[in-house]
Amino acid sequence: SDTAVGIGKVPEAQLDVRGNISCDGVFRSENPIAFFAYSTNNAAGSAGTVFTGFNATKFNYGNNYNVNTGIFTVPVSGVYTLSATMRVTAINQSVSYYDLEHVNSAGTSYAIARAETKSGAGTDHMNVTAIYYANSGDKFRIKIKSNMQADAAGYSNFCGSLLWAV
Repeated sequence: SDTAVGIGKVPEAQLDVRGNISCDGVFRSENPIAFFAYSTNNAAGSAGTVFTGFNATKFNYGNNYNVNTGIFTVPVSGVYTLSATMRVTAINQSVSYYDLEHVNSAGTSYAIARAETKSGAGTDHMNVTAIYYANSGDKFRIKIKSNMQADAAGYSNFCGSLLWAV
């Protein structure tokens, strides 16, 4: 049968593009999933609470990060990269630390990475980064484990993006 495709020809079958696709240029997603949230004010966090100090975003593609709750809700099952950086001042603590937590659809939370410093009354920078699989509807958040304050000098942020859907 004639399966030629070109001017004046009508395709007799659909094009099947399953498999690997190579790209030598820029890959663009029509629906990117990524956010970068940061603190605009000095924000205190109390031990045992979700940090809500990342109150503004430079970008929030997909609108899955909530500036009021400090929670990123996973819209698509897949592998995500997440990072949180804080310039902290301990509040009457010898050790400051926070966890990057994954909360599954059943509401169970898991600390997947921890940032810790022995800053005492001084100031220090802390960072935590993880690459992690999550299902649609799961959540990621920063959980404060000791009283601390993150400053607003542009040094404190929480960001993440979908690496690939699974």
